[in-house]
Amino acid sequence: MKSGSVLLLYLVKVYITFKLSFNIGDRFLDGGNTKLPDSIQELVISSNLPYIRYRDHFDRILHNLPTNLKRLSLPSDFKFTKQFILPKTLKDLDYNSSSDSLDHLVVPLYRVFENCILEVESIRDLEWLTDNDKTWISKFNIVGDQSITIPKNLLPPNHLVELVVYNNNVIIEKEALPSSLESVYLFTESRITQGMLPNGLKSFYYQSFQQPLEPGLLPNSIETLIFERFLTQQNIPHGFLPNSLTSLDLVEYDRELELGILPKTLVTLSLPSYNQPFKPNVLPNGLKVLVAPSFKQQELFHQSLPTSLSVLAIESFSGSFTSVGPLDHLRTVRIKTLNQSISTLLSNVLNIYLEFEYYDSLVTLHNTIIEKLKINFIGYSPLSMTLPNFFPASLKHLDISNISIKSYGVINNSCISIISNQEIDHSFIPLSVITINNKKKK
Repeated sequence: MKSGSVLLLYLVKVYITFKLSFNIGDRFLDGGNTKLPDSIQELVISSNLPYIRYRDHFDRILHNLPTNLKRLSLPSDFKFTKQFILPKTLKDLDYNSSSDSLDHLVVPLYRVFENCILEVESIRDLEWLTDNDKTWISKFNIVGDQSITIPKNLLPPNHLVELVVYNNNVIIEKEALPSSLESVYLFTESRITQGMLPNGLKSFYYQSFQQPLEPGLLPNSIETLIFERFLTQQNIPHGFLPNSLTSLDLVEYDRELELGILPKTLVTLSLPSYNQPFKPNVLPNGLKVLVAPSFKQQELFHQSLPTSLSVLAIESFSGSFTSVGPLDHLRTVRIKTLNQSISTLLSNVLNIYLEFEYYDSLVTLHNTIIEKLKINFIGYSPLSMTLPNFFPASLKHLDISNISIKSYGVINNSCISIISNQEIDHSFIPLSVITINNKKKK
C-alpha cells in the first residue's frame, strides 16, 4: 500500500497529492470527471500555474469533495468569491488568504483549523478578525508594506496562537498582542519594546536584532529563542535571557559568553558564528546539545563542557579534549580533526556517532568501552585503515561511511555486525561477524 498518489488534471497540470494509507492509483481528470472517491481523507491541491488557468477544474473539485474528507490544503493564490460551506468532517484547512476570501467560508461549529492563516495587509483585516469572531483562525501573518499600528484591545484575546510579521512598517503597542499567543516570528528590522510581547509567549524569532539589550524586553515564559542577525556590539547582559529558556539559537553572535548569562534551564544551544573561548562553568550543567560549527579555539578548559552533553557539534575544532575529561552522556561528536584526546572524552561511553574530516594516524579507541560505533568520515577521499587497535576492543556493532578496511586485524574479533558503504574484502572480516550490510554510496 502506498502512502500517496497523484491526480493530474488534464491539460492544466494541477497536481493533487493524496497522503493516504491506500493506493488510489493515477488518474486523469477532465472537465466532466471531477468526483473524487469518498474514501479520501486528506487532499492537497497545489499548482505552479496562475489560478485563472485552472479555475474551472478547481471549482468543480471543491464542489465535489469526498464525504469523509478530514484535511484539505489549497494553493494560496486561490480566492473564494462566493459562499462555500466546508464539510462537517473537515478537521484542518491548510490555507493562507486575506479576509476578503476567508469571509466566504462557512465553518462547522466549534472548529479550530491549525493551519488556516489570515494574511493581514491592512488594519481592516485585523478588524474583520475581531468583529466577526473568527475563532476557527488561530494564526495570522502581517504582510505587504502598508503602515499598520496594532492598538491595545483590538485583537481577540483567546484563540490566536501564532503571529508572523513580514512588514517593516508595523507598530505593535504595549499589551496589544493577546495573551493566547504562543509563537511570534519577526522577519523585520522593527524594534521591540517593553511590554510588546505577551507574558505567556513560548517561542520567539527575531530576524534582525539591532537595539540595546535591556533586561525585561523578553518575557520569562519564552522557551525557544532565535536571533538571526545580532547586529548590536553589546555583550549579552545578566538578566536579558528568559529564565525558562530551553533552546537558544544566536546565529551571528560572536562575543564571549560570561558566567551566569545563560539560564540554567537551557537544553539546546546553537552558536553558528561563535569562535570565542568557553570558559569554565559558562555553559549550564543541564545542557544536552551544543552546536558551534565555527568554534576553532585550540583549547577547551576543564569544566568548559558540561557532563550532561549528548550532542557536541564543533565541526571546525582540531584541538584537544584532554582538559575536558570524560563526558559519559555523549552520543554524537562532530569535529574537524580526530586526535588521541578523543579517547579521554569517550572513555565511559558505550554508543557513539563520530564525524570528522581529518585523522591523526596514531589515534586509538582500543582502550575505551564502546560497543556500538558509527563513524562518518567526510574527507575528500575514503580513509584507509591498515593498522590494528583503532577500533575499541569491546566493539560489537560497527557502522562506517567512507572508511576502507585494508587488512585483517583492523576489525576486532569482538565485532558481530558491520555496516559499510565501502566494499570490504571478506578475508579482512573476523569470524565473529554474523551480519554484514553494504550501504549504497551517496
